[in-house]
Amino acid sequence: MHYTLCDQIAEIAENAFDAAATEISIELVEDEKVAAVYVRDNGPGFNYKPFYTNGLKHPHRSAGLGLAFLEQTVEQTGGRWKIDSSENGTTVFMEFNLAHIDTPPLGDVPEMFRNLFVQNADEIQRTLTVHRVKQTAYCNTEYSVSSTQLEEALGTVSTAENLQLLLQYLQSQEYDG
Repeated sequence: MHYTLCDQIAEIAENAFDAAATEISIELVEDEKVAAVYVRDNGPGFNYKPFYTNGLKHPHRSAGLGLAFLEQTVEQTGGRWKIDSSENGTTVFMEFNLAHIDTPPLGDVPEMFRNLFVQNADEIQRTLTVHRVKQTAYCNTEYSVSSTQLEEALGTVSTAENLQLLLQYLQSQEYDG
């Protein structure tokens, strides 16, 4: 299995879902040299301790690995990261050095966003917003999509037809922008 930067971004976003945040935003800004990501939520916050888990997300595990893997990837590849967390929410910032030979590939951004919108379509009422900026020699695009917009346009994202429409839309924004 290949582990991409999108996998790490999704893992951090899933932490916000698990914290029962009602407002989650993901901002991904990419140029030739770096991919900078902000994952923000209004959840209850937490104190980061590497390899610690409260046992709620994965009851069978005694160690949490998502943030530890993020920290390791960022530090080993010349990037930066920071966590700001309080009782009013959490912001995780990560900046990946795309030029470093050991940096994993970015991965499939439209697929990651679609999967996060599907996960967001559970019984908890929350708003997920994704914002993407890509400025490279071959692409200059910027787009934002929120779960509120998707609900207005599609009703639900959980049908096969709507999942395909969502993916096609995200791909068109990503590659045709």
